[in-house]
Amino acid sequence: MKKKFLFVLLILSLWSNTVFASSNINIYINGQHSPAVPRAYVEDGRTYVPLRYITEKLGFNVDWIEEQQAIIIQRKNFPTLKLFVGKSHARFGSKQIYLDAPVQIRGNRAFVPVRFISEQLGYSVSWVPSGNKVLINK
Repeated sequence: MKKKFLFVLLILSLWSNTVFASSNINIYINGQHSPAVPRAYVEDGRTYVPLRYITEKLGFNVDWIEEQQAIIIQRKNFPTLKLFVGKSHARFGSKQIYLDAPVQIRGNRAFVPVRFISEQLGYSVSWVPSGNKVLINK
């Protein structure tokens, strides 16, 4: 019984270290390190970032519409982007577009796949595995 307990404890400690390491994401916007608050995380091979954090860093305004569970992202002279919590579709100007993973809520914050949101807002994204870096550039 004691051996089983120690084995389970060992497995849990290894698993928690793996989860922690994969969630230590370093975000760089136009060459500047910009730590996400709350922290970005990886799920199903996608890096999720807090929506308000990333969009405001990229110069956009964010509004929440409670009744629709929707998020409006806008900036002067740029099409409005409307996202829906838990949905894999969005509106970009007058067009319907699709996300490869839906907007998620964690701790009263909306999270989106970093590649989707960055590219929709006109930025390029690349991943550097060494250092778990996400590079977002104009």
